[in-house]
Amino acid sequence: MIKKLNSDRFTTERKLPNWYYDEDTSDFTKIDIQLYDIKFRLDDLKGRIFLYALRLKYAIAHEKLKQRKAELKLQEKMVQVNLIKIEELQKENAKARRENYDKEYDFSF
Repeated sequence: MIKKLNSDRFTTERKLPNWYYDEDTSDFTKIDIQLYDIKFRLDDLKGRIFLYALRLKYAIAHEKLKQRKAELKLQEKMVQVNLIKIEELQKENAKARRENYDKEYDFSF
């Protein structure tokens, strides 16, 4: 079931809106659009890796060979490290979006 869910997922290239290339569009708006694109990509990647982690847990629970089970546990640790890195990147991206918004509307507290 999970494998089928992952196979139905696909990354779509988000095209930039026509007004993105207008001279009137501020640099802050352009940066904001790019930061949101990064946010969506990180969310998608996190979802994919989370499903992969679930499959690994299932495989570990049902594996009988000790050597194979140890290999799967090592893979699971690496996946967990990657999930933590993605969460850190999401926090950095949210901070950058906030800073960009503050600079655009000049919120200097």
